[in-house]
Amino acid sequence: MSYYPILLFAAFIHFVVQCAYKPKKLSQAYLFRGEKLQQMEEMLSAIAQARSDIAEIKEEGAKLELRADGLYDARSRLGRRLNKQLEEANELLELALGGEQEIKEFAQKRLNSWNANRTGRMTFLASLIGYLVMLVIEPTYAVLVSLLALAISWVVMRVKAEELGSYMPTITKKASDRTEDTCSKTEEDEEKSPTSHDCFQILGLQQGASHDEIKAAYRNAIKQYHPDYVTRLGPELRELAERKTKELNAAYQQALTGNGD
Repeated sequence: MSYYPILLFAAFIHFVVQCAYKPKKLSQAYLFRGEKLQQMEEMLSAIAQARSDIAEIKEEGAKLELRADGLYDARSRLGRRLNKQLEEANELLELALGGEQEIKEFAQKRLNSWNANRTGRMTFLASLIGYLVMLVIEPTYAVLVSLLALAISWVVMRVKAEELGSYMPTITKKASDRTEDTCSKTEEDEEKSPTSHDCFQILGLQQGASHDEIKAAYRNAIKQYHPDYVTRLGPELRELAERKTKELNAAYQQALTGNGD
């Protein structure tokens, strides 16, 4: 009786279980390397600074009346000044939290790919060792069955390699080209102008708003990304602000065009 199919089945079960394994929470220094670690530290610093500014603003305006929208009564000079500072701090906090989330998603994908890659190599080694053992123990009839099982194992890993993309050392050039084409198409789709329905949502308006409402909403939104304010931010936050500015400009033009302007 050949035991190699049993060994191969056990290796396959190990592969499936390990791919479904969710690693425990790891330190940021392990997940992020080099530039990504520096970017994450910058985002965390910006988040802490924004929250500290918001706390100081609320402490200074403790005696003022707070409206339902979270801002202070604008009838006083102090209220108007605190409202402006509070809006800037909230915008900075929102940008920093968005950048932090993007970096975390990148790290999670990197960790999942590494785990599947490691598991695939262990499965291949288990299959190869089992094959060599069977060659020694039962060389007369185990060879053909072992070769078939090894071929099946290799096919399974090739399929998994295409899913891992550039993180799998054995990925073929064809799969790499497909990945690059997909990324290019995604970037082209992102650069396209928003649809008529989306542009009103971006500006915070209802579908079919008037020209005056569109222009007023655009001015209120774009002033948050004024160059005098954006230049004080870090490189990652400036990049996010530029991206938001382009999105607002495209939505503004699309909204005016859709209304026949």
